[in-house]
Amino acid sequence: MKRLILVLLLLTGMASSYCEYYTAFYSSFIRSATYCPLSDYGGELILDLNGREYSYYISYETWLGFKDAPSKGSYYHRYIK
Repeated sequence: MKRLILVLLLLTGMASSYCEYYTAFYSSFIRSATYCPLSDYGGELILDLNGREYSYYISYETWLGFKDAPSKGSYYHRYIK
């Protein structure tokens, strides 16, 4: 269901106003991250890990922690994976 909602948002063009894109970090493991809120409780995190995309359902607070973490890879392994 979450995937269907995200696909519908992307197709209608509404996702760009809701999703946050983050590429301003230097990591040999994580190339980019996108967070799209799906409810009041959380949203979908899409990570490009060495050229492969992975999707996770996380809270907005976890997303903020990820963006603020000094090591994105360590934060990913500890709180998201």
